[in-house]
Amino acid sequence: MFYPVWSSRRIRSLFLSGLVAAVMTLAVSSRWSSQHDGSGDSIDPPRIAGISTTNKTAAFLRDSGDKEREGSGEWKRELALAATAPIPVDTSLGDWRRIGPDDVGGKTYDIAVSYQRANVLYAVFHEGGAWKSTDTGQNWQMISHPSNGIAIDSVAVSRTDDAVVYLGPDDSTTGLLASRDGGRSFTTIGPKVATPARFARIVIHPTNDRIIYVSTLTDLYKTVDGGQNWQTILSFPSASPGFWPDFADVAINPAAPSTLLVAQKRIGIKRTTDGGATWTAVGDGLPAIDQPAVIAWSESDPAIVYIQRLDPNDGDPYVFRSQDAGATWTQRTRAPVWDQGRYDMAIAVSPVDPNLVIIANASSTRSTDGGLTWANSQYSNGVDHSAVRFSPVQPSLVFYGADQSVKISTNAGATRGASGKMIRSFHAGAGVGVSIVNGNRRIYYNGGDHWSKVMPDADTARPVSSVSCCETNEFASFFVNPLDPNTVFNTRSGEPVYRTTNRGVDTGWTTVSDGINTAGSGRLQIVFDPSNVDVVYMANVKERGVYKSTQRGANGSWVLIGPTPSIAGARVFNVALAPSNPNIVYAQDDENQVFWTNDGGNHWNQTTPGFAGARNLTVDPVDPSVIYYPARYGARRCTAYGAQCTTLAYDVLGRQVGFFVTDPTHPTWVYAATYTLGVLLSRDNGATWKRVGNNLPKIDVNYLAWTQGRLYASNYQGIWELRSDSYGQPAAVATLTATAHASAARIDLAWPAASGATGYQLFRDETLVLTSTAAERQFTDTGLDSLTRYCYQVSAINLEGAAIRSAPACATTTLTDRIFAGRFDN
Repeated sequence: MFYPVWSSRRIRSLFLSGLVAAVMTLAVSSRWSSQHDGSGDSIDPPRIAGISTTNKTAAFLRDSGDKEREGSGEWKRELALAATAPIPVDTSLGDWRRIGPDDVGGKTYDIAVSYQRANVLYAVFHEGGAWKSTDTGQNWQMISHPSNGIAIDSVAVSRTDDAVVYLGPDDSTTGLLASRDGGRSFTTIGPKVATPARFARIVIHPTNDRIIYVSTLTDLYKTVDGGQNWQTILSFPSASPGFWPDFADVAINPAAPSTLLVAQKRIGIKRTTDGGATWTAVGDGLPAIDQPAVIAWSESDPAIVYIQRLDPNDGDPYVFRSQDAGATWTQRTRAPVWDQGRYDMAIAVSPVDPNLVIIANASSTRSTDGGLTWANSQYSNGVDHSAVRFSPVQPSLVFYGADQSVKISTNAGATRGASGKMIRSFHAGAGVGVSIVNGNRRIYYNGGDHWSKVMPDADTARPVSSVSCCETNEFASFFVNPLDPNTVFNTRSGEPVYRTTNRGVDTGWTTVSDGINTAGSGRLQIVFDPSNVDVVYMANVKERGVYKSTQRGANGSWVLIGPTPSIAGARVFNVALAPSNPNIVYAQDDENQVFWTNDGGNHWNQTTPGFAGARNLTVDPVDPSVIYYPARYGARRCTAYGAQCTTLAYDVLGRQVGFFVTDPTHPTWVYAATYTLGVLLSRDNGATWKRVGNNLPKIDVNYLAWTQGRLYASNYQGIWELRSDSYGQPAAVATLTATAHASAARIDLAWPAASGATGYQLFRDETLVLTSTAAERQFTDTGLDSLTRYCYQVSAINLEGAAIRSAPACATTTLTDRIFAGRFDN
């Protein structure tokens, strides 16, 4: 978008004689280029469009001038620190490629909305990364590099310059990430905290973005020089390692920014009027309860502040209002929302109407009279909210950060919001089923609360269709019978089991669990007999046992075959079959007991390895007495039907494995889905390990499947495929050249033909900018910023998929005449 020079935020006063020097200085001090070596790891200079792993604090300061898995971060970081030696990469099987989906979104942790332009906003999705939209949330581009493995929990944007954005990683030992070019590049500015803790909230001074406040689970930090120096201005005890219970919210008075409020479960509400030098507990009008709270400060009347706080008895939200900038409080009526304690808790007040306030918990509601009365609860704005934000520029726009990505209301929250597009972030990303019939592939997947979808074939277009049977939650899974891939099962927490025998998308699904109690069952797992297409097993945690069907899982055919846990209340949730002897069946309960039978379930034996956190059991393809046991506290390989176990490469795997898969075509090969290293492969039954292929982000891999020579992994950024036999993919493009125009902000790209290609995809800084035909191998990229470095990669494509991308080609644009009349935004 083009702006007159007088409104430019970067060039306040521009004289022709000093133009070149001014712009050159700006470019040198504010742009940090990056490169990529194709390995998935950063090199120096840092990666294109990614988060720099090199500390460039000084450069940034010169330019500054004027639920379950959410609570697992501590032990994940502990393990990551333990594995200090680099793990080699095995590229003999090829590289990972992301196959979609591209129109779904997952749990939104935080949102930041521009104070200058209604169309610009930022959102973070934990391991789904940080994203930016320049069209009011309709489309998004990732601004944190998808391969760096950094999870992001918080985001803030400067009120005076929406190109200045800060990201808060979930590991505070890395420090805040700062960008002054709208997210094109980042640098680390601190504080670097010795004890790992998540950055919960970032608050920027309203008129000076060098003054920043950031909270972790235990401390509140402040910098007055853009991050060069930090001081701890408030500490609070944290009783739990999880993110949600001890989340510390921070709010600043927009008219008197030396006044701030901090809400934290262990200390209640505290207030400062001197920028954090001294603090006072503000309890007048607030009940003395040990409960978390979130804060919303009115922009139009800074004397008014709202706090949402939980009732200590039932966890429901109270709403309090202050009319003296947080010194005293009065209780309003309770908000009629569905909530889940601190897990989902957000509040916002309109920037133009101090009486218009929105509460967004598991559901959402709003009040137009300052919290005295509330509208009916509006579940349609999504569930499980972590953030809700008004647009300061266009107050009728409200952005909800929920489990289904960013929802957008265009009438100040009065009616439901639509979802934005192109946010590649799953909530759970588990439960992937792959059906391949005569070369035609369908991928069934669950991405979070209230939807499951199917991605039919099409590697390039990646279309998706809703599965009408399965309006679902994060515990849903799909299971495809490998001997009959037309038969697909869907299971989800507390709901019936569905089955299709015709690969159904919108039709053909029927319930097959009549008479079986699935209420409150959590995850239901289904496995198939590898030698008999009719035999199916299901682990049902509610019924505390394993069911067997000899009629392909048809309704009425299930029989409970055991085992009976020896510990009262134990629930069976894992089941596995031995590929070499399907009469041998394993089961595990949530008290870590492992059972096995060698007669199809007539008699059971028990062993107790004593390992917690396993999400599946995997039986050796050749030896039915050997199982692989993933667990949070050390992955194991167990012999003698689970009785004798050894830890697998603790220095590499540690507690990081969530899923094992064996390769039936290579009996000694074992794949491990990890939490911070991507996917690892052992070719010697778990003795040694290497990372498999490049490109896969080193973040949680939630599910792993081996199907017809292809390996599929799902994480919080989508579904990835590794094709060991290439399946007809084109050859990689050998070279790519990038040449900047001599007198314009344009870059010419050219590349040679690649064998087997029917087209090409061109990426600028990880963003797809062109899909061309086989004959079109040249492109001029226009509308770029002046004196800016851009890096490109190209990938050959055909009906079988995409080849790995070329090595990066980079060029720096020249000065263009258009800057004399104005500027272009990022």
